[in-house]
Parts: sequence; structure tokens; C-alpha cells
Amino acid sequence: MSCNPESRYEILTFFFDGVPRPGGAGLATTPGGFPVLEPMGVMADVDLTLNQAGNSQHRASRDCRRCHEEGSRWARMQLHNSLPQLCYECHTDYNAVRGYVHGPVAVGACLFCHDPHRSSYLRLLKAPQPDLCYQCHDIGDISAIPDHREELDGVCTRCHEAHISLDSKLLKPQIKK
Repeated sequence: MSCNPESRYEILTFFFDGVPRPGGAGLATTPGGFPVLEPMGVMADVDLTLNQAGNSQHRASRDCRRCHEEGSRWARMQLHNSLPQLCYECHTDYNAVRGYVHGPVAVGACLFCHDPHRSSYLRLLKAPQPDLCYQCHDIGDISAIPDHREELDGVCTRCHEAHISLDSKLLKPQIKK
């Protein structure tokens, strides 16, 4: 297969949204031909909606150099900072904020819940709620709590914060105890 700009565009648009047309002005590209996107602020690097392919994509993953070392093929696999410090370059360090911190966040295990590149679920989650939550929280213990009736839709983050809260059960402020 040829690596001319039009062929590269066709291949890249099959896998990624937002690939500029060949000859398009204004977007810098990586050596691999991917668009370089400028940081847009805390949490702006996460597409909070699913794209046409049904995936949520971390915008930082469109420019490997934002997280990975440049150089040889093996060097690209190396992160330029350790986790979770790499995540904190763009996202909030919840350990620096006052409140009760969710266990995975407290130990800097962002990748326990999130995929760093893309996901079939919003916010780059590795699994849908409540399945992701049940990896640590026992379903029997949760269903025994009076406010966790079967009528609930199973979206834990409707009532609970995923990262930090002023409440020990990570309840959102609008939820009455």
C-alpha cells in the first residue's frame, strides 16, 4: 500500500476522528502524520461524548509526544513522566484537594479505571458502571444498603463522586443522607 498523503488520510480517518485533509492549513502534525493538538486546560483533553465509532478518545493520544518519549520505536513506549504525575500535567491532582479521596485515586492508579487512549465508555472508563465499581465493591454489600434499591439505574456516579468528595461515602453534595 502506498504511503501518499491521500492514502494516509483514508487510513487514519478509519481509526481516528479529526484527522485534517492533506494540504489542510493550520495544523501541525507529528512525524507519523497525526495532528498535534494544543492543551485546552484541565479535563478538556477528554472527549466526554462518544464519537461516530462509539468510542471516547483521549485527545492527548492523538499526539504520542504529549505522554511518550520521542526517538526510536522503543523509546516511544516510554512515558516522559511517571504515573500519576503524567496525568496531573493536565488533570487535577485530587490528593492536593481537601476531602475524602477514592481508593484508586489516593494511590495514583488512574489506569485502574481509565484507559489512557480510547474506550467504548464515557470518560475513558474501562468498563460500564456498575461493572467497573463491582471490581472492588462487593455487589452483595452494595445491594444491602437501603438506598441501593433495584429501581436505581446502576450509574453509581449519579449519587457518588468518582474521585473526591467532602462526604466519607463520596456522596455528591445534593444527595441527602
